[in-house]
Amino acid sequence: MSQNKERYASIDNIHINAAINGMYRFSSEREAIEKLQYFKSQFTTSKKLADESPPRECVLLWIKDYEVDAKQDRDGYLGNYAFFTYEQLEDNNYTITTTKLNIDLKRHPRRKRPKANMPNWGHPILRSVKKGKVYPTIDAVTEELQKLHMEYPTTSVPAQNKIYVMIYGRRDNPKNPVQKYVLEIASVQGGGFKIDYYANEYEAPDKTTPKTTTETKKEEPMGHFASMVAAKRNKRTPIVNTDEGDSDS
Repeated sequence: MSQNKERYASIDNIHINAAINGMYRFSSEREAIEKLQYFKSQFTTSKKLADESPPRECVLLWIKDYEVDAKQDRDGYLGNYAFFTYEQLEDNNYTITTTKLNIDLKRHPRRKRPKANMPNWGHPILRSVKKGKVYPTIDAVTEELQKLHMEYPTTSVPAQNKIYVMIYGRRDNPKNPVQKYVLEIASVQGGGFKIDYYANEYEAPDKTTPKTTTETKKEEPMGHFASMVAAKRNKRTPIVNTDEGDSDS
């Protein structure tokens, strides 16, 4: 396997699981060495042993979910390093042995991301978006947007074939690192789908803004109508002739 593409070991792998539990049995040293070389070809190995000359064939692997205790889980560990080598048993057969190595979390290739209210561009899904990753089906790309929304429900709003999301990016805008984006599913020429992204420039109207001229005009006919009614009422009011009263006297 090419080491350019990282593939870390996991306890779910049957070969790794057999080694961790000391299940392998080989009738010769050569077979044990070949198994260790198989691990090297299949998984990403650590470079820690690159400048060392161990007395026998060995491999250093980071293994997902390997012996993560309660404290490590709280601290953000997703796995641990293990030293793989071989040894001869009392019956003259050989086996693979593993030893856990306590290596500081900052040197681990994978770790839990700290909890945050919104994602940044280092999020795996957003990294794929920037790289223009192509998904084979509409369901696969839709699932990515759903995962992002479920992880950040308070700063994202799902919509049809898109999601509105707030993204933290100090590098893009140091003075205002929180920006609004739209992530939208788009078809790819030749087949497949990808996620386009662009700034969300929509601004909600300010509720404190005074009424527009149009709104004011709507009220004018009501005032005019009321004044006409008042005028008609005045026409119906009897007029007292004060002159007639004066003549009788």
